Amino acid sequence: MIRIGFELFACTIRQVYLPYIGITLLYNTKQMLEFQEKKKIRRIAYSRPILAVLVIFLIIFANAAYGMYNKYMETGENSDIALREKAGMKAKQTELESRLEQLKTDRGVEEEIRKKFRVVKEGEGVIIVVDNKISDKTATTTNGGFVPIFDIIKGWFSQ
Repeated sequence: MIRIGFELFACTIRQVYLPYIGITLLYNTKQMLEFQEKKKIRRIAYSRPILAVLVIFLIIFANAAYGMYNKYMETGENSDIALREKAGMKAKQTELESRLEQLKTDRGVEEEIRKKFRVVKEGEGVIIVVDNKISDKTATTTNGGFVPIFDIIKGWFSQ
C-alpha cells in the first residue's frame, strides 16, 4: 500500500510494492524542497528594499563609469594638445638652431646688426621704403581741411 504524506513536503512510501515509484517520489520531494528554498531566496532577492539598494548601487556605479569616460575623453584631448605643442616646439627648435648656425658666421652677425640697429658700413647708404597710401579722407580734403558733406555721405555707401 502507498501512503503519501504532505507534511513539509515529505513523502513516505512502502518500497516493497512499488520501489521505482518510491524512488521517484523521494527524488521529486527533494526537488520540491530545493525549489521551495530557491523560491524563498528569490522572494527575498526581489523584494522592494533589496531592489532599491541595487538601483542605488547601479546609479552610483553608472555615475563613476561616466566620470571615468569623461576623464578618458579629456585625457585624449590633452594628449592631442600636447602632441601639437611638441610638434610646434620641435619646429621652433629647428628654426632656432638654424638661426644660431647663421649667427655663428660673420655674414649672419652683420645681417642681424643691420636689421636691428639700421647701421651701414662707410660708403653705404640706407634706403627706407614707405608705402604711399593716402586715405580717401585726406585725398578729398579741399580748402582749409573742409570735406564736402556730399563726399562723406558717398563714403558711407561705398564701403
